Amino acid sequence: MFSNQFARITALVLLFSSAFIVRMYDLTDLPFDFHPTRQMLSIIRARGLYFATQPDGIATWQLEAGIRHANLKADIEPVIFEHLVAFTYQFTGEQIWIARIYSSIFWL
Repeated sequence: MFSNQFARITALVLLFSSAFIVRMYDLTDLPFDFHPTRQMLSIIRARGLYFATQPDGIATWQLEAGIRHANLKADIEPVIFEHLVAFTYQFTGEQIWIARIYSSIFWL
């Protein structure tokens, strides 16, 4: 179908860019679109990890509740994604849509 290398690379870049743009639709909506239970549990875990690294400026009851809720979830898989999101929260604040961007990039 494609006769040269440039056309193939251009088609792939266009395909992946289109897929990323589609995934960014309604970026700031609450995560109730695909698997809400899993998404909310990941958000709770990331929030608890974020609170564990940021004790200053957060009310004590919020800090304790966030860490307690993060520890309630059973570890059935590595929490690499949640650690990455919690690390990013240190720079952006607690923005739920950050996880969607990472998820979209990983699925490409």
